[in-house]
Amino acid sequence: MRKYLYGFKIHFLQSFNYRFNTIINLIFSNIAILIQILFWRLIYNGDMEKALNGYTLSDMITYYFVGGIFRSFVYWSGVHYNDMIRNGGFGSMLLKPYNISIAMYFRFFAHSFTGMLPQTLFVLVSLPFIGKYLTWNLNLTNLAFLVLFLIISSISSHLLQSVCGYTAFWLENSDGVIWSFVVFFNLVT
Repeated sequence: MRKYLYGFKIHFLQSFNYRFNTIINLIFSNIAILIQILFWRLIYNGDMEKALNGYTLSDMITYYFVGGIFRSFVYWSGVHYNDMIRNGGFGSMLLKPYNISIAMYFRFFAHSFTGMLPQTLFVLVSLPFIGKYLTWNLNLTNLAFLVLFLIISSISSHLLQSVCGYTAFWLENSDGVIWSFVVFFNLVT
C-alpha cells in the first residue's frame, strides 16, 4: 500500500507544477457552475419560495455548488488506458511490481484532489455572497454517507472508465466508446 500512497504523493505534487492549468481550471469550471445557477434562477424567476417537484431555488444552488466540488472525483481514466494500449506502454506497466488499476486509481485520485482544492477555495470565497441562498443539512450521519458515497462513486467511475479504455484491445481506437460514455454520463448527471 505504501507504493500506491507514494504514487499519490508524486502525482499530487506534480499537479502543482503547472499552476497556470490550475488557474484556468478554477476559472472555467466555476463559470460552468455559475451558468447553471443562472439558468436555474431563470427557471424559478428568482423566487426563493417557489418549489418545482419539491425542490426550491436554494436546493438547486446548493446542489450545483456541492456537486461542483465533488465532480472532480469522476475520473476519465479510460482515455489514458486507451493511449497506453495503443502506444504499447501497457506491456511495460504489466512488468512493474504493482496492480495497474490501483496505481492508476491513486494517480487520478491525486489529480482529482488537487482539482477539488480550487473548487473549494471558490466556494469559500463566494460563501459570504451566496451563503444566504444555500441550504445545509449537515450532521454526522450525512457527512459519513457523503464520504462513503464519494469513495464508492470514485471507485465505480474509475472501474467503468477502465472497462471503456480496455476496449482498445478489441477496437483499433476506443475513443468513440469512451466519449460516448462521457456524453451519456454528462447527459444523465
